[in-house]
Amino acid sequence: MNSKNIPCNLSNLYYIRNIMEKNEAKAQAYNNLLFQHSRLEEQIRQIKAENFDLTKQDVEKIDRIRFQQQMLMAEVQKLF
Repeated sequence: MNSKNIPCNLSNLYYIRNIMEKNEAKAQAYNNLLFQHSRLEEQIRQIKAENFDLTKQDVEKIDRIRFQQQMLMAEVQKLF
């Protein structure tokens, strides 16, 4: 169906506006989640940069951060 077949009435305009608002909210959530993911990645880089040989605690901390990243990516998937 192309735009020529859609009647232009108030209810259709509200529907389109609602879709646009939902898409904008999804885009904001997506950007926020990716920003959080990037911050976690930076934490991993800092841990690795501070210690040439990672301790058991460092590895555990990195594993916890990676788990948080996986949870964020699961939230990203829910947006679509």
